[in-house]
Amino acid sequence: MDKQEMEMFGCLLEDLYVDVMEAYADPNYSVAGFAISVLSNAQEEIERGLDNKARQSINVAKYIIKQIEEK
Repeated sequence: MDKQEMEMFGCLLEDLYVDVMEAYADPNYSVAGFAISVLSNAQEEIERGLDNKARQSINVAKYIIKQIEEK
């Protein structure tokens, strides 16, 4: 599963989950803003021709949005 997570997200889901929970715990930070930031990174990665990294970033943003829906 770890290999699949690394391929899909570029990180482990456990680590990504921790990042999302830390964003929820920080009153100065927006979880939606976190997703938007990741999507902005994906745009930059596309512009630089880093298609696989951009795909992973988009998957990360989708995961964050799903966490928002489930909260």
